[in-house]
Amino acid sequence: MFDFHQSIWLMKPLSVMGRHLHDLTVGHVFLLEAMDSPFFCGGILHEEDVLVASLICTMSFDEAKAIMMDTKRLVKKCEWWGFFCRIKGIKIEDEVPKLRDYITSYTAFAEPWVDKDKPVKKSAIPFSVRLAWLLMDRMSEHEAWNLPMCRAMAYYEAFCEANGVEFLSQDQDNVIKGMHDGDSNS
Repeated sequence: MFDFHQSIWLMKPLSVMGRHLHDLTVGHVFLLEAMDSPFFCGGILHEEDVLVASLICTMSFDEAKAIMMDTKRLVKKCEWWGFFCRIKGIKIEDEVPKLRDYITSYTAFAEPWVDKDKPVKKSAIPFSVRLAWLLMDRMSEHEAWNLPMCRAMAYYEAFCEANGVEFLSQDQDNVIKGMHDGDSNS
């Protein structure tokens, strides 16, 4: 078995800015995509983006979804967390590489799957939604949204490979490749 395949089942979430991160689930990725997080949609990364993405990932998908429905509460929690970090001497910009490593470890593809020379068809549907739909054929909606992203991608990869289907949009492919290269401006 390849190291990549072993790692998706032996993943251990880490801590960022003094807080334990949950497994990065399909639902977490959906929420961050919905917020146009630079971690998933490209763009310039600001301190508040780091705080929001980290906060979302310290919660279960259901908790994160609930707080996203209450924008004032989300902003307040991020402000308090940023204040706590400053008091503790934690530099938020120094935590970005750890957060990128966390995201990359959950969204990595096995090398044979990523073909840099082969174009991929575009899709208007976000990757996280397509992934969840496929999973919902095999499990409940709750299980699909709460499945760690690395395992969901392994299931999706196996399904697509078995059916001869390419599943990444060119934009999503570029963003994921950019994440793995450490480029937030993809």
